[in-house]
Amino acid sequence: NVNRLISLLESPKQTQETIEATLTAIICMGPMASKTISSVCNILTRSKNTSIRILALKALEEIGMPYLISVVNEIEEIARKDNDKLVSNHAKFLMEHYIQNSTSSIHNSPLQV
Repeated sequence: NVNRLISLLESPKQTQETIEATLTAIICMGPMASKTISSVCNILTRSKNTSIRILALKALEEIGMPYLISVVNEIEEIARKDNDKLVSNHAKFLMEHYIQNSTSSIHNSPLQV
């Protein structure tokens, strides 16, 4: 249940293990977890833990477009300004993926036969 995932991410009693498990579930759900995007972005911007922040970026990547539009500014700021190079590099990759997907045409689709 997506609402349960949101409540787990927003709980003041969250543990690192709970956050990691919740983000992993969101990664597995992909676009079906699009309602969690704001909560995932909050974890990304608030957490100091590199592994949690990378999981949050992977969750955002799996949720994908068009849902990423609502958090592009936050991802772009992390890509430009974050002191953790591992996190900023993942954010840069996600931004490149976003830009590529938002500007590519159906003719560039890997699903094209």
